[in-house]
Amino acid sequence: MTAAPGQLLREQIESFRKTLAPARAEEPLPRVVRQQQPQSAHEPTPFEMAVRNELWDIGSMLIAKNAAYGNSALDPMRVFSRASPVEQLLVRIDDKLSRVRSGVRIQDQDDVTLDLIGYIVLLRLAQKHQGL
Repeated sequence: MTAAPGQLLREQIESFRKTLAPARAEEPLPRVVRQQQPQSAHEPTPFEMAVRNELWDIGSMLIAKNAAYGNSALDPMRVFSRASPVEQLLVRIDDKLSRVRSGVRIQDQDDVTLDLIGYIVLLRLAQKHQGL
């Protein structure tokens, strides 16, 4: 029996999330480039916690995909295409949106949403790397 599209990735992300769960509750995700913002004196609101949890999950997904597929979005192999990583990511976003717009049956709407968010985050990273 074949796993549903995205099921294996969801399982990997869930496994990854469980290994980080103790650290997640105690420490925020460290910032690599920017200094961490000072913690506010108030308790986080449910909205703030929901945003942080969602961003954590998206980051975990991108890290898991990068481990599984290599750094192909930001450092492509360039076998056929010589386009920049920014241009290649824009093409991936266009393709994904084109499939949604044309009404192609999509198995899991969450996968589409997460793919688009992931591509946009990768686009921001590529643009920053290119100094755009």
